[in-house]
Amino acid sequence: PEDKSEKNSPTLAAHRDSLLRFQRQRHRSQAPSANDIEWRQFRRDHLTALLRRLSVEVALVRPRARLRVECLGGTRGGYPIEWETTMAYSQALQDWRLWLREGLLDTAVLTKYFETQINPRDWTEWSNFLRINSSRRSVLPLIASKYNQASEVLTLLHRLQKSAPASSLSGVGL
Repeated sequence: PEDKSEKNSPTLAAHRDSLLRFQRQRHRSQAPSANDIEWRQFRRDHLTALLRRLSVEVALVRPRARLRVECLGGTRGGYPIEWETTMAYSQALQDWRLWLREGLLDTAVLTKYFETQINPRDWTEWSNFLRINSSRRSVLPLIASKYNQASEVLTLLHRLQKSAPASSLSGVGL
């Protein structure tokens, strides 16, 4: 069971056994703070280890199956960015760039919501960021069609088509 005595604390939202394992491995007597860098890396590493085991098991049980995971996208603003500052990496503890590079995923379905009225260049920059960081694996960016008018969604799709070759983009989700 999870300890939820403090709201929005990544430390206390963790399973008790995970906290104990962290304290034992790091020779600590107290629980880490929510912003503890070692604690966040510990949890990120364990999430990646779980995905490694999952990808091996899926391949053994169903060799033709494809592993697709929905992940958080990048960050607000332009690209390029420092990966470690993205919400996906720093808060959700998802290192999908590593997962793609190691071949742990067949497809990363990446959610990032764009409001074309606020910053129309974000979609193009985001698409280029995905191509650069996909490690030649399949990525599927999602367009939040509920935030944009139909004409704006079509504009985003047109920009994607006109930008650099979409070799790693396996489509677009709406």
